[in-house]
Amino acid sequence: MDIDTTNKPSDSERETFEQSYRNFIDALEVLAKNPEEQCNIMGWYNVAWELKDDISTGRFLLKVSRGYLSDSEQNSISNLLTEIEKLPKEIFHESKTEKENLKSMRNTHWVAVRILANELIEILKPATAKNESFFEIN
Repeated sequence: MDIDTTNKPSDSERETFEQSYRNFIDALEVLAKNPEEQCNIMGWYNVAWELKDDISTGRFLLKVSRGYLSDSEQNSISNLLTEIEKLPKEIFHESKTEKENLKSMRNTHWVAVRILANELIEILKPATAKNESFFEIN
C-alpha cells in the first residue's frame, strides 16, 4: 500500500520552519521586554534597527509556515509585522551609546508594538511548545 505524501512536508522543510520559528520567537521575546532589557540583551548597539531586522524574519517564517501555523497564528504574526513597519523612521538611526539606544527604544510608538508582541507570545504558545519538542527530539 502506497502512502500519499503529496501534502507532507519534507524533513528539510520541517527543519527550515522550526529553525525560522525559533529565531522569530527569540526576537519576539526580546521585543516584548521593556526598553532597558531590550538594550541590555541586544548589546546596547543599534538596538531599534537590529531588533526590527531580527523580528522581520517573521516574513520568511510566514512563507514556510504551510501546515505548521494556523491562519489565526499567521494573521497575528502578519499584524505585528505590519505595525513594526509603521514605526517612524527616525527611531531607527544608528545608535552607539546607551543614551541614544534608550531614547529610541523608549519612543512611545514602541508601546503598542510591545503589547502586540506579548499577546503574540501567548497566541503562539502551542506552536512554541511543538517547536521546543522538535528540538528536544532532534
